[in-house]
Amino acid sequence: SDGGAKFNWYAGLVKSQIENALEQDKNITQGQYKLVVSVWLKPNGDVERVELIQSDAKDEVEAAVKAALNNMPHMREAPPEGMPQPIKLRISARKLG
Repeated sequence: SDGGAKFNWYAGLVKSQIENALEQDKNITQGQYKLVVSVWLKPNGDVERVELIQSDAKDEVEAAVKAALNNMPHMREAPPEGMPQPIKLRISARKLG
């Protein structure tokens, strides 16, 4: 079995969960940013730690992003066995409209 495909699939789930969390906050959705985020998960899918490792966001947007990441709900699916951590994700937003 190909672990890599499973890991990529799961990283995609984590990414969409982060994007959903960020979309809840108007301060974030108004902004333009590129972020790189590291996520550590517990074996049951709870978020253990999230770190913003790169960001070009304005300070208030960055603060809102950090708050959203800290309040991120746990993953519905547990990570696949042997999932390399942290899961490193690039997240970017473009102003809509």
